[in-house]
Amino acid sequence: MAGGWPRCPSCNGTGRVACLCSRWSDGDIGCRSCAGSGMMLCRSCGGSGSGRPLPIQVPMRSGRSP
Repeated sequence: MAGGWPRCPSCNGTGRVACLCSRWSDGDIGCRSCAGSGMMLCRSCGGSGSGRPLPIQVPMRSGRSP
């Protein structure tokens, strides 16, 4: 666990994943997502490398009926 949050399972804590453009590239400069590096920010963690808690609201009903 890095910084109290678990590692992102998609990028294994690096914050970056392989860009799809590198799979089809023929040696050009790449795309806007990776700027030619072949690695883009992880979509699961947003580049932080750790899992992020999702804010949710749970509706609760009162125990009494009107």
